[in-house]
Amino acid sequence: MHVFNNRRGEACLALLCLSACAPASSPSSNATPSNSSSITALAVNPSGALVCIAGGRAHKLENLKTWSALPSPTSASSAAWNDGNWWLALPGAGLIYKATGVPQSVSVTGSPALLTNRFAFTTAGEVLDYNGSSVGRVGALPSATLETSGTTFALVGRVVYAIDRIVERRQTLEGAVNSLVSRNDELEVLPGTAARAAGFTYRLEGRELTARDSTERVTARSALPATASSVIASSDWVAVATGSSVNIYRAPTLSPVLTSSCGGGL
Repeated sequence: MHVFNNRRGEACLALLCLSACAPASSPSSNATPSNSSSITALAVNPSGALVCIAGGRAHKLENLKTWSALPSPTSASSAAWNDGNWWLALPGAGLIYKATGVPQSVSVTGSPALLTNRFAFTTAGEVLDYNGSSVGRVGALPSATLETSGTTFALVGRVVYAIDRIVERRQTLEGAVNSLVSRNDELEVLPGTAARAAGFTYRLEGRELTARDSTERVTARSALPATASSVIASSDWVAVATGSSVNIYRAPTLSPVLTSSCGGGL
């Protein structure tokens, strides 16, 4: 979910999640997705209450609008999976909102604009838990986040913060554009826009997506239809946002699987 990106209330990828993705349940089934911790939200259309979800091996994009009525205003800027349900950040309403299961609205101070599996970030850089309680501050909305088993990492400018029960300033980076990825469940910073899953690193290089093995040897390439801004990877597929579309490729061969507009713009 979260690297991705354009999260400041504009069209954005909702979450960069580097673990394998399980299929999402259909809106009509009312079932809870299995292996929920690795379900990944692909994109949010901020012009309306639309959230697209990757369906694992089915590569199906679902629309959360059909799962639950959304409060007004309905513009969502981010989505994440927390404690068995999908949640949305609704900055205009000042809410984090549970969109599946029994609907629940949590009013927060400020404008929540970015969600991870554990925390909500406001446009002012406040870090909140899913009860709306403050955990600390990172000063601004992160440009990248990463979830590991014990810690959430957030990149703000060139500073990486580690967040658990408190917010800790972890390190300062040299480059201006970086991605947060995981190696053996530990934080690693890569220059540029990249994601990692199942031993492969996927990089956006202009209008090309590349796959690299553990030795950084390029094993596959795919030309993109437009300049991409974000990449998400799992053990089964790689997805990138290009203009108004989400493009999904099979991992690690990068053979095309699906292109979807996610309802008129990412």
